[in-house]
Amino acid sequence: FFQAEDGIRYFCLSRGLGDVYKRQIYQGVFKSGQEYLPGDTVTWGGSLWHCDEQTQYKPGEAGSKGWTLAAKRGRDGRDKT
Repeated sequence: FFQAEDGIRYFCLSRGLGDVYKRQIYQGVFKSGQEYLPGDTVTWGGSLWHCDEQTQYKPGEAGSKGWTLAAKRGRDGRDKT
């Protein structure tokens, strides 16, 4: 990872044809009304979501745009008795 002059963190992938720079920033728990950009990741409903296109939609809801499920919430554990 490195930080560009604009303060945004990036990582670099090298494929032999030149370097490709990707933005990947964890933004915490999804906040309604916040604008998310491609490469942002958030948690919502116990799952991790990756933003594919600029959006304010809530991930995982019917009609939501711009999100891909990255890691699905697991089952809740049981208390041992």
